[in-house]
Amino acid sequence: MFITKSNTGKIGFTVGPCFNITLHIRDLDTLRAIQVFFNGIGKITTTDKFASYRVRSRTELQIIIDHFTNYPLKTSKLNQFFTFVRIYNLIGEKVHINVTGFLGIAALVNKLNHPLSDKLLTELSVLGSLPDVKLEHPVLSNNPKLDPSWVSGFIAGEGSFTYFARTRTNKLGITLKDYTLSME
Repeated sequence: MFITKSNTGKIGFTVGPCFNITLHIRDLDTLRAIQVFFNGIGKITTTDKFASYRVRSRTELQIIIDHFTNYPLKTSKLNQFFTFVRIYNLIGEKVHINVTGFLGIAALVNKLNHPLSDKLLTELSVLGSLPDVKLEHPVLSNNPKLDPSWVSGFIAGEGSFTYFARTRTNKLGITLKDYTLSME
């Protein structure tokens, strides 16, 4: 989601849905493969170090929503998805074109993985304060059924293969070095 100042909007701000994946530039081919997987929708942009895949069109976002509805996320990111869909639907209902609706959406955006910056919150305060919004999410299973492909994908996104050395002293005062290959 993005919230920006607007010279053309009635309330001086605009909000829009956005699905985004940002990876190191070395993983640009992965983003291209994801774009192909989603039927070529969205745009890929690059900098010297990073590449981003973004989908902003409401029509194209529906493809993303349909995918994650049919293949639900298994971590707390599922809650972020439900909040995103709620905001997407509210924007579709044109709730954001009045101050009360806009502030309600901004409050929901503030609950996503990257809360609104203090600077933006200060700018939005001219419209009023953000309401306290309640989020209703399904209870995540403590023992989800995981298939091997999901585990590989999760590790690709969240894990790292690393090597570290640790020096410790045992009860006898002998210094030991441990060398470990681990997942962090």
